[in-house]
Amino acid sequence: MEIIWTDRASSNLNFFREQIRKESGVDDVAERFYQKVILRTDKLENAPNWIGVPVKEYPGAGYMSLYVMDYRIIYRSTSDTVYIVAFVHRSMLIDGMLG
Repeated sequence: MEIIWTDRASSNLNFFREQIRKESGVDDVAERFYQKVILRTDKLENAPNWIGVPVKEYPGAGYMSLYVMDYRIIYRSTSDTVYIVAFVHRSMLIDGMLG
């Protein structure tokens, strides 16, 4: 199964990686964060509908989410592709972001 990050989700991941780099002052911390996110999403290749939980803000719309530390990965899957549609901090509201 292929995993595709949307431009918005990828940009947000890179934004938060840079924020962590600036706040910590240590490149290694930001890179470990980034790798943790990528490893988590790679697990979606095997069972995307079993790993995440439905996105409560969009009931019945087919969106699922995973959590990595204080961040939320929101995705939607088809029979052969997982689309990462959003990457947000858990404090961010997603109403209107996906629909």
